[in-house]
Amino acid sequence: MHNEVLKNNIVSQPVNLTIKLNNLAKTLDPSRYTVSVSNLWWLFNHRIHQHTDLQGFNQYTGWYGGKPEELSKWINNYHTAKPDIRFSISEYGAGGNIYQQSNDIQTTPDPKCQFFPEPYMTHYHEVTYSAIKRNPFIWGSYVWNMFDFSVPEWDRGGIKGRNHKGLITYDRKTKKDAFFWYKANWSDEPVLYLVGRRNNQQKKGKFKISAYSNIGAPELFIDGKSMGKMGEDNFDVKYSKEISFKKGKHLIEVKQKHKETVLNDSYILYIEKKIEK
Repeated sequence: MHNEVLKNNIVSQPVNLTIKLNNLAKTLDPSRYTVSVSNLWWLFNHRIHQHTDLQGFNQYTGWYGGKPEELSKWINNYHTAKPDIRFSISEYGAGGNIYQQSNDIQTTPDPKCQFFPEPYMTHYHEVTYSAIKRNPFIWGSYVWNMFDFSVPEWDRGGIKGRNHKGLITYDRKTKKDAFFWYKANWSDEPVLYLVGRRNNQQKKGKFKISAYSNIGAPELFIDGKSMGKMGEDNFDVKYSKEISFKKGKHLIEVKQKHKETVLNDSYILYIEKKIEK
């Protein structure tokens, strides 16, 4: 019926039109569900809600304010308050620029600033999808977006005219880490992928190596030496191991046998050393 139709204080007209459209849809084809979508997720009783069979919420907790971990509380609170309403997370996402990296995944970037580190985007999707997955009464969820796309008037995230919420870059050439998070969760194909390959300039000391795997815990190798199996992280299909590194260039590799094949993935980690051109 609609998506984010409210602007300023104009409410009665879109509410009345939604009711008319819903009645018309039911007259034309009573077998189909009707859906409306709102971005006012924090207002449980807003007048624009619940005039259709199903309700969608564009939910950006952890990007346009708040932290990703707060979504789980919102889901439970809304379901407790409205147990008969079948709702979806009709949009969710966060910006991520593959040329911007950081170890700080706890600080939510300002969505209008120039720094959208890819690791924060990855963390956002791990937390957000995990919250959705735990609650089967949510009838659908939709990642916004598959590809970075143009918004001519924007100047954010280090590239003008760009929305950086895509799981794949604007030129369709680079799949971001978050893409492989969903592939490991959803694909029937075996997936083994090292996370953070672009965040590969670090200081010496302990550093956590992480991988996505839907075929079990992979074995971690540093410079050809086995570090043993990686342990389960806080999220399904994610495995991690903390390693102490000395200054220099290090080969990071994971391996895992699947049926008769050994899958592997690798990247180069630089500890207090410039990346070689």
